[in-house]
Amino acid sequence: MRRAIRRPRDVKESALSTVARVDAEESPYPPAPSPVRGGEGVAGRGAVYLEIDRDSEATVARRIRTRAAAKELRRQTTETEKRVWAELRLYKIDGLQYRQQHPIGPYIVDFCCHRAKLVVEIDGKIHEQQREYDAERDQYLEMLGYTVLRFSTNRVLHDLDAMLSEIRAACSPSPRPGEGAGG
Repeated sequence: MRRAIRRPRDVKESALSTVARVDAEESPYPPAPSPVRGGEGVAGRGAVYLEIDRDSEATVARRIRTRAAAKELRRQTTETEKRVWAELRLYKIDGLQYRQQHPIGPYIVDFCCHRAKLVVEIDGKIHEQQREYDAERDQYLEMLGYTVLRFSTNRVLHDLDAMLSEIRAACSPSPRPGEGAGG
């Protein structure tokens, strides 16, 4: 039995066109009858529809905006971020892949290693004024299982080797109780 699948031609284009409507109190779309729930659709009985409600439209729109913002941040990299990226890119630290200006949820982190669940943040002068925001962000990332390391721009400029050693130590798995030397 064949099933008709109805979905937007281009999800990205569809999401971008609804960005302005995301904040509306009600969805601009009337609820479509769902063949999955026994309703009749345009394609008739047995058709499967991709239903997008207001929340998922908002999520898609937010992801598109966040990715675009991350891309722009990668273009406008600071000198200290360039120094750190030169050391993290191309699997230079323990063969791990890092991503620069990477979105995680609603936030964009400076550097991220998914395999080690590590986020590296370079804090400039603006971070002195947004400590509460950074604490909320760190809490969100830690809730997802990431370890967040924050370094000042002065530390990057004057003590890069020690900073990289800290990153290496954070990436290496800690021995379990009862394992390792002498145990």
